[in-house]
Amino acid sequence: MTTIPIAYKVLISNFGQGDERLRFSFNILEHCPSILFNPPSAGAVRRIASYAERSFLTELVQRHDNELLTSHAWACSICGKQSRVLYHCALDWLSKPAMLNFEGGLLMRKKTVFVVAIPVCHFRGECELQVIEILAAGHWHTNRALRA
Repeated sequence: MTTIPIAYKVLISNFGQGDERLRFSFNILEHCPSILFNPPSAGAVRRIASYAERSFLTELVQRHDNELLTSHAWACSICGKQSRVLYHCALDWLSKPAMLNFEGGLLMRKKTVFVVAIPVCHFRGECELQVIEILAAGHWHTNRALRA
């Protein structure tokens, strides 16, 4: 199977400590089966849709989750207790990233998978459910929304 190098970029914020910015960014070099990167048009962004793509993304998350979780003393984004789980939310696969403008002019040079990881205290607990609701509403980037 042919693979291509990709950047697996995980953005993490410790919202529980009152900081609304994405303060931690992890750039991990990975390899993706080339069949998953059949880009649409130049500069286009497409949602992760197929089973194969979701399976690959799940593997990426599982492979690096413990490394990310133990890299910092995370606090739960809702209650502030010690985080034991990172809730991962895939943003997009980016095609021809050198042509894309992401967040204030940062140009990406590799094919990139972006994931936001939000610290929570318990797997499938009340805080994780609140984070899921906040993400679904599109308010993951504001501290005020996480505190509401």
